[in-house]
Amino acid sequence: MKFKKSIYNTLLETRADGKILVFNTASGILSLLDQQTQKLYNEVESIQYEDLDSDSKDRFNKLILASYVVDKDIDEISVIKVRRQIQKYQTDYLNLTIAPTLGCNMACPYCYERKNDYIMNESTQNSIITFVKSIYSSSPFKALNVTWYGGEPLFAKDVLLSLSTKLISICNEMCIDYTSSMITNGTLFDYATAKQLADHHKLKSVQITIDGMKKTHNLRRRLVDNSDSFSKIINNIENVKDFVNIIIRVNVDKSNLNELPIMIDYFLNQLKWGKNPKVYFAPVVDYTSSCKNESSVCITSKDFADLEFDLAKRLYKIDRSAIIERLFPKPITISCGAETKNNYLIDPKGYLYHCWLHIGNQQHRSGHVDSPHRISKEDAKWLLADLNEKCYECKFIPICQGGCAYHRICNNETYHCTRSSFNYKEMLQLACEDYLLHKSE
Repeated sequence: MKFKKSIYNTLLETRADGKILVFNTASGILSLLDQQTQKLYNEVESIQYEDLDSDSKDRFNKLILASYVVDKDIDEISVIKVRRQIQKYQTDYLNLTIAPTLGCNMACPYCYERKNDYIMNESTQNSIITFVKSIYSSSPFKALNVTWYGGEPLFAKDVLLSLSTKLISICNEMCIDYTSSMITNGTLFDYATAKQLADHHKLKSVQITIDGMKKTHNLRRRLVDNSDSFSKIINNIENVKDFVNIIIRVNVDKSNLNELPIMIDYFLNQLKWGKNPKVYFAPVVDYTSSCKNESSVCITSKDFADLEFDLAKRLYKIDRSAIIERLFPKPITISCGAETKNNYLIDPKGYLYHCWLHIGNQQHRSGHVDSPHRISKEDAKWLLADLNEKCYECKFIPICQGGCAYHRICNNETYHCTRSSFNYKEMLQLACEDYLLHKSE
């Protein structure tokens, strides 16, 4: 058998001891290669595997296992393309994002949704149950994953509880696994509500946004009645964090940059957050053209990547457990569930969408829960979308997969590089230093 170097290898650095730090984006494996292993790696195309001694075979096998070395006949780009198509049409699990209402008790200035106070009725709830059963009858799946969304999903708490009970019941009937998560602003996620959802509705994780310290957050995450949302959210999180996994999202733009170090200190040093709740930072994205204006408060992907690395170093210095896993970019087969078949976003009236950004905008609906087997033009737009060839030629494609599908499909951008494509080398170098410090553990 003949071998070659993987096209997805990236040499990060050559160290003072002669070892090289290598990362393969297809396998997600980071390694330090000593000089003996480097020799095998550099001579890979001329190596006769059968002629290697036992030590060299062991080293070479590790190169193969990490995907640094691959079969010479393998077309790695075609492998990426095939896996992408397989993922689009997988049938092992069904993902539903359900918005029981688009109503919300907040009025955030950067919200992209078309809010209204309509609440899902009993008829639509029953149609969703029929919808799930219909999909299962034609293509049995092993698990149902539900994300409760909005608006603010707890703004229609009774509907959420009712529909959740029905979904769990049919999953039990069909002997399939059921899990749920929720995206909430956190103000209504009090102890009693969280306990009920965790104990009786299989709620595993919750994402809550905090956009700054008290004054800034209350301006950006403004309650309709102008009361103090920051204190309510912090108090609720403190009361429920022992039995619910919580992810804190911080939306970042130029207006709250200066508070980020203060927030890290507050979260990790004062509140002792880190593992749970976990904290991550995300750029505010304007999906129109205004972010391209010099006066925009939005931050470019490249600038945010630099900022994200600085924040990662700050998090690491305070509590390495809060960031260490996220230093490693993970290979994926597709960038977003919006491009897959068994992934549905359901609005309060039962209309189906592919992208979260379109919820409530019926111009972009792909169907309705009453017609589960219909393939619409909107379905075809998302399911048939492919990546630009420039993306397939990029070393980072196994981890980026073309970035946000909305930009490519709806904004007609040829490609949209993720921020991790700009900072992964620095992140991985930090991960290597951490490994060398803690490898005895």
